[in-house]
Amino acid sequence: MAIASADLPRHEHRLRLVGTEQVAHQVRLTPQQSAAVLRDRHLRFLRRSDVTDRIAVRGLVCHGGARVRAADPAFYDAVAQDMHDSGVPLLGWVTRPGGLRPFGAVPSQADLEDTRIAPAYTAVARQILNVLPGVHLPTA
Repeated sequence: MAIASADLPRHEHRLRLVGTEQVAHQVRLTPQQSAAVLRDRHLRFLRRSDVTDRIAVRGLVCHGGARVRAADPAFYDAVAQDMHDSGVPLLGWVTRPGGLRPFGAVPSQADLEDTRIAPAYTAVARQILNVLPGVHLPTA
């Protein structure tokens, strides 16, 4: 399953009462909390689409406009390790050139002609093929 996430969840936003006013407050998440938020988002999406009883979730692929590992490699690696330990590994993070398309949008002709698109997905595709039983890369 692939889902759009601009970045790893790094903060939780809470409202606090200060006197009689509600004030937004940010709390930094641990890598384990970030992984739990990712799993919850993705699995909740599957439950809404009523496919959880028909498919096996072998991992998650996220895509966004940012290179999330480059921002904080230790945090990303800790999230990926927690995802792996939970049984729902983070199979990859695709950085799509040109930003995100709306969910379900069909690629435009310009997208299909953009030579940067295929390399962005190739590494993740190889990771996915490594975890899916019985699926092999075609030989050229």
